[in-house]
Amino acid sequence: MAKIREGLEKRKKERESTQPWYKNWFSQSPWLTTLLSTLTGPLIVVLLALNFDPCIINKLIFFLSQRIEKMNLMVTAK
Repeated sequence: MAKIREGLEKRKKERESTQPWYKNWFSQSPWLTTLLSTLTGPLIVVLLALNFDPCIINKLIFFLSQRIEKMNLMVTAK
């Protein structure tokens, strides 16, 4: 029974010592998590806007041009 406990304790210590690389960063400097989360939020929004804005603007312009065309047809038909 003692050997099992020793083995469990040994595995627990090994698991604690082999943390992922990012956990070491965050445990050494807690301000880093705040800084990263503060910077990544707006950065992601800007990147998404740069990627999808041309598509959204084109769809909006196409929709508006169709509406204007329909209104012109209605005005000229009267």
